[in-house]
Amino acid sequence: MQRKGNKIDVKEMGFESFYDLKTLFSAMGLNIAENVDGNEFKINEVKIFDFQKGSKLIRYKTSYGQAEWSSLNFKVKRRRSELQDIKNLILKKAYSKPLQLSENKKGI
Repeated sequence: MQRKGNKIDVKEMGFESFYDLKTLFSAMGLNIAENVDGNEFKINEVKIFDFQKGSKLIRYKTSYGQAEWSSLNFKVKRRRSELQDIKNLILKKAYSKPLQLSENKKGI
């Protein structure tokens, strides 16, 4: 049976492809505790980010089925003299080794 529609382009990613954004945001002096609507922002719930060049807003979705984008407005919470030069920031890897599958997922 042939499927209709466009093929899905899947990019396989390993554990080394993920970075610790919370540490990066902290080093940049950004306040991301709540979104522009005043709701609490939890980075571990985000599924999709949308970064647009020249915009101070970052859009995100917490589920793949979510129709509307939520937005973050980055506010610097430190003085410029206290901030690190962005060229000197080092991206920290989120994981140092592959994550182990839980017992529930091993049984599938």
